[in-house]
Amino acid sequence: TPLSIQYVKINSSGQVEPLSNNESLQADKNLNGIKIQFIEKDKLLAEENIKTIYYFTADVSNKGFTSNSGIEKFLKNKGDVAVSFKAASYLPHGKNFSNLKDYVQKNAEVIVMDDTGPKINSFDKNWDIRVFGTYGQPIKAFKDKYQKPLEKLFHEQRPKRLDFRFGYGKNEYQIIIKLSKKHNSQNTKQIQ
Repeated sequence: TPLSIQYVKINSSGQVEPLSNNESLQADKNLNGIKIQFIEKDKLLAEENIKTIYYFTADVSNKGFTSNSGIEKFLKNKGDVAVSFKAASYLPHGKNFSNLKDYVQKNAEVIVMDDTGPKINSFDKNWDIRVFGTYGQPIKAFKDKYQKPLEKLFHEQRPKRLDFRFGYGKNEYQIIIKLSKKHNSQNTKQIQ
């Protein structure tokens, strides 16, 4: 059940501030976003039961996502995070988004994504990887982004088809990848 929705921005120190009535939601030097607070149905209205989710407009290329950026500082203050990549135009595959990819792989406890998130072979054996749906050739605009290691995981795990779309998938090609960090693992060999 939603409790509140508030327009916010991230300052250069990584702190969330409410937008004043005079500030617009157009991009400027501060990041603009929305803060939503909610509570699960049938839970008592107590501080420990209130959950918060943020949505921000941000430059997450290497130019915008640096150790000095407000968004990176904000995320560092959060500690371990859950991350989702969906219809990300395969940007995390490229060098220009390596800061974001590295940050996510270091700090996320759970990642839910389609094949447009970081390449599957960029995750080491400290990640438990589960695939859902069916994997096939990406849409025409991204036909060069097919991942053989991901095809291998689908062949090994043989997941059931999905009955819904997630990301760019075509009807016969629906994919969700769930990655969870393993704890106390010594093996850091990368997935081949």
